[in-house]
Amino acid sequence: MLIVDTAPLVAAPDSADPMHQRCLALLETHPGPLVTAALVITEAGWLIRRQLDTAAEAVFYTAISQGQLNTEPLTSTDWARITELLDTYSNISLDAADASIVAIAERLDQTVIATLDERDFRIIRPDHAAAFEPSKGYTGVTDHDVPMGLDADRFDFAVAAHPAGEHLHLRPTKQ
Repeated sequence: MLIVDTAPLVAAPDSADPMHQRCLALLETHPGPLVTAALVITEAGWLIRRQLDTAAEAVFYTAISQGQLNTEPLTSTDWARITELLDTYSNISLDAADASIVAIAERLDQTVIATLDERDFRIIRPDHAAAFEPSKGYTGVTDHDVPMGLDADRFDFAVAAHPAGEHLHLRPTKQ
């Protein structure tokens, strides 16, 4: 299982995104299941439409309808945890989508999150583990690939190629 945040879902279909290839490779080759929250789906769909077009957004929803990306329902306990996280981490402007990822990762006992938002997920302390972990086997980052001015030696978010498995067929609509 891999919990997926917004940015990889947006970068995968956008060939102009600097992380496009890595995100696409991860989502298409991770053995899965790929799991996210409805708040992430909403955010990703809006960003895909804004950055690409309505057709790309429709492709994204088709992938979900075909079971290539699973939406984990939020429970009342998850909503309470989201509220707690938003209050606790108000100083970093944590949003509800990221907080929902934390809540489902805790409930599903997962510590690896596919994200490009290293800063927030390094700061947040989950209830079920000491910290979120980087992806296993991540290689190939160069200084050019690193967003937000991070040092490449510390760049270890969960976007990496994994053995073939279920495939998320998100293809760029613009070259």
